[in-house]
Amino acid sequence: MRTPVPALIVATLLSMLLVPAAEAEHVPRSEIQWACGFGERNAEGCGIDAVHDPEFGPDWIDPRDDVLGVVLNGDARAYPVRMLDRHEIVNDIIGGVPVAVTWCPLCGSGITFERNAEIDGERRTLDFEVSGYLYKHDLVMWDPQTQKLWTQILGRPIGSLPGSVVETAHPDAELEPVTTAQVTWQEWQERHPGTRLLQPALESTSYRGSAYGDYDSDCRIGVGGGEECEIDGLHPKEEVVGVDVKDRAIAFPVLGVLQSGGVVHHPFNGEDLLVVAGREGTLVFDADGHRFEKRDGAWVDEEGRPWDIEAGRSMTTDETLERLDTLVLFWFAWKEHRPDTALWVPEDFEGKDGEGRFLPAPGTVLSMLLITATALVRARRRS
Repeated sequence: MRTPVPALIVATLLSMLLVPAAEAEHVPRSEIQWACGFGERNAEGCGIDAVHDPEFGPDWIDPRDDVLGVVLNGDARAYPVRMLDRHEIVNDIIGGVPVAVTWCPLCGSGITFERNAEIDGERRTLDFEVSGYLYKHDLVMWDPQTQKLWTQILGRPIGSLPGSVVETAHPDAELEPVTTAQVTWQEWQERHPGTRLLQPALESTSYRGSAYGDYDSDCRIGVGGGEECEIDGLHPKEEVVGVDVKDRAIAFPVLGVLQSGGVVHHPFNGEDLLVVAGREGTLVFDADGHRFEKRDGAWVDEEGRPWDIEAGRSMTTDETLERLDTLVLFWFAWKEHRPDTALWVPEDFEGKDGEGRFLPAPGTVLSMLLITATALVRARRRS
């Protein structure tokens, strides 16, 4: 994934060979691309090696570094994004559950899946590798057990590995997502002090900084030099949390939620959404009629009862809020997969310009200080 994508005609011819005709209604042929230039099309993943048998140990990253955090059955683990930039997939077992922690640097999407999947009526545990293909700029994984290609954002098969003798694509198979927080190492440790940290997998590999330079703030999209883009509204690399509500989708800029105090109430498609940005990442709950506000540093509901808002849990009763399945990723990636999505933005939203800087907008001095501090922290995380 380090070299330019071939010309469209090459990608189109390749995808016609890659995707069986029976699958055309599921995946447009022209949207599966080989990401390694004109090299051999195999399962080498452009030299990107997934991690197997991961090791965990002492703290070795900066507190401001981004991590993907996962908790299962009381087992909390953190996976540095600077390391995922170079491996993209970690096959692990968390709390006794086989999982794949996945990261697409091009889409800014970190998703964890259970590796147990129903294939032809049989429950199988899969291992995942980096395929070298992209679907709508997103990571495409493959598993040696079924020789299938899986799209990360959708979590389902989209075709067979070239040369595979397996003909069926198991279009109804689907990976079960696991709640994944994309936060700083410090934020994750504060919520989960006993967490375990993934250790470097290769002594010969430098894990300093981002493997993609300033890609996450640049306007260009895709591998190599990327595609030119025009900013019409939200910057394509603006980080959003996307959620499907019944048959409709909506996205919330993470920075916009932070600018609104970290909690946003928003009615959508008949549901009362509560969006929370904090040390557990950016989450969306069904507010179930509750209204929350901050008093004396604590979140309380309409009756003044305290809540652990980041966990969606009352601190005085057994009541909990339903957490909805979400994705945190770049705006362009969410819109490519949900072209009819709605978008919420706060008044005077201060997003990114064409070079990744935060645009000034009318507001208070406090607001400007908040945006400046946020920009500095984000810049330090990726350095």
